[in-house]
Amino acid sequence: MSPGAKENPRLARWLKHLLTARLPMSFLCRRSEAPGAAIAEAVVPTDRLIYLSHGEIRYRREGENVRFRAGALWTIPTGTRRSWTTPPGCALSWVEFSVLPGMGTLPLASAAFLPESAAAMERLIDTAPEKPPFFAEMELKHLLARLFREGQWHGAGREAAESDHSLGPVIAFMRDHLHEPDLLGRLPTAVGMSPHRLRVRFRNALQTSPGRYLEALRMQQGRFLLLTTPLSIKEIATQVGFEDPLYFSRRYRRHWNQPPSVNRTPNP
Repeated sequence: MSPGAKENPRLARWLKHLLTARLPMSFLCRRSEAPGAAIAEAVVPTDRLIYLSHGEIRYRREGENVRFRAGALWTIPTGTRRSWTTPPGCALSWVEFSVLPGMGTLPLASAAFLPESAAAMERLIDTAPEKPPFFAEMELKHLLARLFREGQWHGAGREAAESDHSLGPVIAFMRDHLHEPDLLGRLPTAVGMSPHRLRVRFRNALQTSPGRYLEALRMQQGRFLLLTTPLSIKEIATQVGFEDPLYFSRRYRRHWNQPPSVNRTPNP
């Protein structure tokens, strides 16, 4: 295990849970990007593992600039704000998946150059649709475990949030009840905290309010549904707790700087 994994309790806990947790996959893709291709800054709606097989890509994630070259394997956790460019062009493979409640936030890791990464990613993308989910998940877990043991990892400002364990059940409850329009009002009673205590916990751990965090979760889930389902915007609005689809579209535009209809194609 890398020194970082030994020294960081959160990373060690995540590796321990990795063996038994479910990691349902929602999207697998292999794609080439032309020279000069770029993605504007946005918050990713899913956890993802990305492999660069050819070329170079320049990432900016959570304010950190990182350059990846061919052979690099890295993660992007749900909620990470990132943009990228690829001046010479590149070829990418990536898997989108969901870390279930109880595991905590997917660690942000990068720059692992594992000899078997290319073959493992090829197997995962080519055979996952044909294999039972268990076997595909085991392939994904193997790659993640090797990455966090042998690669570099980064806290990306998430240590404070993970250190307040009392928020874990709160966030899990929020994710499970996003479809309820009155969720914010009944949240303190549902999780056994006073409104004041809940606000203090969120401010100290996440530097935001429960309301803003809930809206971010709804916007992430809304984007995920836009990217992965044929549901209408009205149906998606209902699933993430908005009774008025026009209001959902306005909040979506404000959060992502683009309307929900602009693009339903996933990007790494």
